[in-house]
Amino acid sequence: MTGYKYLFCAMLLLATCSLSALAQNANNILSGVVRDQNGDVIAGAQVKVLNTTTAQTRESFTGNDGAFTVPVLPPGNYSVTLFRDGFAPVEITGITLGTREERAFRVELKVGTVREQVTVQAHLVTVSQDTPALTTTIGRQFAGKLPLNGGSQQPIINTAPGVSLSSTGNTTPGLFSVNGQRPDANYFTVDGVSANTGVGRNDQNGLLLVEGDFPLGDRPPLTFLNGTQSLIAADAVESVQVQTSNYSAQYGRQPGAQ
Repeated sequence: MTGYKYLFCAMLLLATCSLSALAQNANNILSGVVRDQNGDVIAGAQVKVLNTTTAQTRESFTGNDGAFTVPVLPPGNYSVTLFRDGFAPVEITGITLGTREERAFRVELKVGTVREQVTVQAHLVTVSQDTPALTTTIGRQFAGKLPLNGGSQQPIINTAPGVSLSSTGNTTPGLFSVNGQRPDANYFTVDGVSANTGVGRNDQNGLLLVEGDFPLGDRPPLTFLNGTQSLIAADAVESVQVQTSNYSAQYGRQPGAQ
């Protein structure tokens, strides 16, 4: 796990999604449209995305419509630099990505040389991305200041609106409920991949499941004491996202928090 911070997300997912698609859903996207001073789109402009946290770079080019998209970006701080022959480069700084965020920009390149690079702050060119989902995203810096009992992410999850602690037994595993849902109705993913579990036994003929078992993979992936230590190490978490209501139609499986 060196050099990479895993996302810890309590997310509700469609059971029919492939693991590769789920992993992509857990990451961020930077996109935009590049135009000149006359408003005409610029094709073939080079786009360089720099993760200022890890120094990793990604490159892309604008299409015939002047648009570019750089997907599957891990959480972190970014800058975007755009180049095109005959135009002064533009650098967009101050881009912070958490969990499952999409940031889109409108960029204008002005006629000039490489020495005339223009630097702008991301908030000046960001296209608003509105969603009705009630989402709480907690980054590594804030999470590092919380007392994590035994390395469990529970104190982080408890900061989300609508989350309340609950007393549970073996029949309803889970230490918290969301908006009145059952404690075992929450769904967890790590980097977009399902982390809920299923436990079941067949009879001696291998045909029937014993009553009371949970074979469908809908049990929260918690320890005997209802902690998340067995799910992921606390030091490996870059951010935690909890969606409690009005989430997108792309999610499913469990009715509680995502």
